[in-house]
Amino acid sequence: MLTRRSNIVTMGLWGALSGTIVWILLHLADWTHIPNLSFSFLGGEFAIASGTVIPGFVFGAIFAVLFRSLLRGLGQVGFFFASGIAYFIAYHAASNSVGWWQTGSEGLDLAACGVLAGVVGSILLTIATLRLIAPPGRDGRLLPVIAGGLAGALLALTAHDHSDLAWSFLVLFAGWQGIYAASLAPLLRPQA
Repeated sequence: MLTRRSNIVTMGLWGALSGTIVWILLHLADWTHIPNLSFSFLGGEFAIASGTVIPGFVFGAIFAVLFRSLLRGLGQVGFFFASGIAYFIAYHAASNSVGWWQTGSEGLDLAACGVLAGVVGSILLTIATLRLIAPPGRDGRLLPVIAGGLAGALLALTAHDHSDLAWSFLVLFAGWQGIYAASLAPLLRPQA
């Protein structure tokens, strides 16, 4: 199982599946009109809503199950919550930074926000992954942060998507989660 999980393509496909499930669940949450809880904290605006919690917790649930042989004790629960919290913080890093970028292009502004969110979320989840799964001294520790940051630029695709099903968000979630998951593969390979 460890060899299969360590495969870049397999990890990427699991991540893309996770992102696709997120997209479906967000549509279901939107159609059912789940209420949001908004609050201010440290000068920023925050919301507990389907869009701020579902993506991280879905990724965390799927990969906590896939990593079950690597996670000891409450490690699966820890990974689940780490993923949810990392996404929540990353989402709000992006949403609270929207006014920082003044490129004159909505797409470029969203790409910058997405890269920021990708870096923040990737740093947090990679630290948790290293603490919960990988032993110290593992090669490839920066790869998930770089990959997650660059994949955050996919947020630019959502700039002009006015379709009913918001197809660009499918590309965003499946793409980001697939790329980030694939970048974890080197951390999970058995060391020589």
